[in-house]
Amino acid sequence: MGARSELDRLIRAAQRGNKTAVEELVTRFQPLVWATARRWASCPDTVAEMVQEGNLALLTAIYNFRPGTAPFTWYVKKQVYYAVRYALRCARRLKEREGSSLDAAGTEGAGLVAVLAAAGPGPEEQTVAAEEIGAFWHAVAKLTPRQQQVVAGRVQGLTFAAIAGQLGISPSAAKGAYTRAKDRLKKLLSSQVQIPPDSQSI
Repeated sequence: MGARSELDRLIRAAQRGNKTAVEELVTRFQPLVWATARRWASCPDTVAEMVQEGNLALLTAIYNFRPGTAPFTWYVKKQVYYAVRYALRCARRLKEREGSSLDAAGTEGAGLVAVLAAAGPGPEEQTVAAEEIGAFWHAVAKLTPRQQQVVAGRVQGLTFAAIAGQLGISPSAAKGAYTRAKDRLKKLLSSQVQIPPDSQSI
């Protein structure tokens, strides 16, 4: 009962705009997001992308959850699952429309891109991907609650009109919040690019 009341407290605080509560909830549900991404990603190098999709769905779930409708954990699982599956379907459709070029099927139906990527990312690439995801979510947590809601809605494929309807604002206000959020994220993420320590000592 204590754990559930603590979770309810975090959700209420996050929905009121408490960024520390948002970060704690996102951290708490990372095992679920990663497990879902690893289960459904078609190859290892898409796991990081699916984790981002899952995290955006998690963020949306935090803001959209209404107590008394369903257990929060079940609600989050469903939202993350559908977001990851939808993103994978979109990625497959996009790949099918890309035509030939490097992805054209060669011998035994394997495209060059698929062959080159078959080995999957090495430890360095996985470490970089994890660091980039961490930096992204650190930056998202610094957006205003309204900006976080609009960004999460756009990533899920919602129109500005649909987002506006959910949030009770005008479509132009939703579009403005999205533009400001993108500008803010670019600044935050670019400011986190640093020279590696070993190259400074040369």
